[in-house]
Amino acid sequence: MILKSVLMVYVPLFFLVSVLPVCRRRESLWISVLTPAVSAPFNYMLVREYMPLILPGETEGFLGIIRWAFILLYILILTSMEEVIAGIAGRVIWRRQRRLHIPVKVKGE
Repeated sequence: MILKSVLMVYVPLFFLVSVLPVCRRRESLWISVLTPAVSAPFNYMLVREYMPLILPGETEGFLGIIRWAFILLYILILTSMEEVIAGIAGRVIWRRQRRLHIPVKVKGE
């Protein structure tokens, strides 16, 4: 089930990035930008399915708030890991990409 869901999330994402003209030569950037939006529903389903194994117990009152905080934390951790892995995979697939120019202001200039 997890492999099927991962394929349903990342195959369309990589295909979309490969065919859109705006993504040309900046594929790893666009993969990193789009990964959280695409994988968030999958991560939510995954965490909700395995959360009772991690934090069994009540879901009302203060413990319910703590439980939702942990769910959000786990989703953010999973999304961050997926973002890094997808960015590396995008860099391996598309080796020739433009450099990103990020202007940085230096004190005194």
